[in-house]
Amino acid sequence: MESIASKNPKELTALLEKISSSDELRREYDELEEQNSVAAQETALIYQEKRTIVMERKQKKAQKEEAERHVELQRRLKMLKTEHALWQLYTIERDRERIEAELAEIRPSLQQVQRDKESSGNDLSAKRKENSEFLRQLKLCEMNLGKRKAELDNKEPQFLKLKEQISRLTLKIKSHEKDIEEEEEDKRKHVAEMERLRSDLADIKTQVDALSVQCNDESGKLRFAEGQLQEYRRVKEVVGTKTAKLRDEKEVIDRQLNAAVEAKGNLEENMQQLVSRRDGLLSQECELRAGLEKVRQSITKHDGELASLRDERNRIAKERQSTGSRYQRLRQKIDDADAQLRELKADKHESERDIRLKETVRSLKKLFPGVHGRMHELCSLSQKKYELAVTVAMGIFMDAVVVEDENTGNECIKYLREQRLPPQTFIPSQSVRVTPIIEKLRALGGSARLVFDIIRFDRYLEKAVLYAAGNALVCDDIDEAKTLSWSGEGYKVVTVDGILLSKSGLMTGGTSGGMEARSHTDGTAIRQKI
Repeated sequence: MESIASKNPKELTALLEKISSSDELRREYDELEEQNSVAAQETALIYQEKRTIVMERKQKKAQKEEAERHVELQRRLKMLKTEHALWQLYTIERDRERIEAELAEIRPSLQQVQRDKESSGNDLSAKRKENSEFLRQLKLCEMNLGKRKAELDNKEPQFLKLKEQISRLTLKIKSHEKDIEEEEEDKRKHVAEMERLRSDLADIKTQVDALSVQCNDESGKLRFAEGQLQEYRRVKEVVGTKTAKLRDEKEVIDRQLNAAVEAKGNLEENMQQLVSRRDGLLSQECELRAGLEKVRQSITKHDGELASLRDERNRIAKERQSTGSRYQRLRQKIDDADAQLRELKADKHESERDIRLKETVRSLKKLFPGVHGRMHELCSLSQKKYELAVTVAMGIFMDAVVVEDENTGNECIKYLREQRLPPQTFIPSQSVRVTPIIEKLRALGGSARLVFDIIRFDRYLEKAVLYAAGNALVCDDIDEAKTLSWSGEGYKVVTVDGILLSKSGLMTGGTSGGMEARSHTDGTAIRQKI
């Protein structure tokens, strides 16, 4: 009993199986247990397969429903696009008719404005010619007036000088006349003295003659008393002295008188010349003043005519300005209408082109299994604001058709040639050569992002999208784009408003209406696909 009590549970179990002879069934039990575990595993596997089949069935059912919904949505999308295209065509046609009607209404007004402008231009030219003629005549009058004033100013000093000379000569003549009067007074005195002396001389001669006669009566000899002879000699000497002195004085006075008379004649002659010259200058001055008055009157007359011409010119200028403003407004309306018409035609052409491309791609999909579709139909964007930037960055590859391989592309090209359809760009997604993404461009900071990173696509389109987008960057600011493109290594950068900066330094700005419409249309198609 002690040996049994000391045994462990496992030994006790073996002892009981031996006592009950159940150990003989151990092998069969192990085999059955092994079969049971195998059966359990098979059951679990079958259950798992059942669950997988059920899940796959549900998934397939969901995929089928999703596919049916997708087909229905594609049908509705096609119908809506058709209705939208028809509505666009209807709207374009209606706008074209409206614009043509407005143009038809505007053209007569424009022609009338042009005729008015030409008439105003002719009138203005005639008035300008008349104005220029008046201005020329006025200029000639002003030149003549200036010349006359210059001549008058030049002769004014001469006139003043002559007046001064006349006054000076007048004073000199008065002085000489006074001297002549004094000389004549002295002459009269000397003449009176000479007359007195002559009378005395006559008396003396009478006495001498008497004495001579007496002497002749008395034998031809004059006899004087002693006192008389001395007196005779003295008187004779005094008379001779006075006579010689008076004769000398008379000669001097006669010379002075003759010189004064001659000077007086010269001064009177000069005086006459100066008076004549003064009279000539006075007459010239009167003529110049009369001419000046006429010029002033003509200037006043021409000023009035010039003022009227200026008023007329201002009136014509205002009319021309108003006509020009009206013409510019009409021209702006016509230009706006032409621009709208061009945009509508471009939109219509783009819509027709897009419809033809879609029909072509749809035919290619039906004929060739490897045709996936156009690039913008297969991709989507992370944000709406990048639509135009991606359209500009990808360029012609936005409408490129993605195919599986080169053989499919060659078959499509062959089909396009046979059917005489417009050429298409094909990108083989398996064999196209691409440039790897430069990883450091993803860490530039700011608003710069890779165009490749903002496009959503399936994995099988990775190489095609990378080929179309490359390492192009998109950013919000033009200054940031310039810094990235034109400094350092230089990258191809496009802004969100469609300005493209290339590595070579070229800058392409602005977009056409067709491009904007295509970007918006593409974005709409992408969003509806999502």
